[in-house]
Amino acid sequence: MEMIGFELVRRGYNRHQVDDYITTLFATKSPVPPPTFRIAWRGYDRQQVDTCVADLRRRFRS
Repeated sequence: MEMIGFELVRRGYNRHQVDDYITTLFATKSPVPPPTFRIAWRGYDRQQVDTCVADLRRRFRS
């Protein structure tokens, strides 16, 4: 699986949590609850992640 690239920002979502959540979305066919990510120094851009996660959740719900 190719990981999705997000921009790194000064204060963004914890990268490991985001990566783990997206990996779980791709690995399971059952519904995955909405994520709660911690804010971290040098994290992923929050808007990019939120948009991507919303799109992925819609795709996997169908």
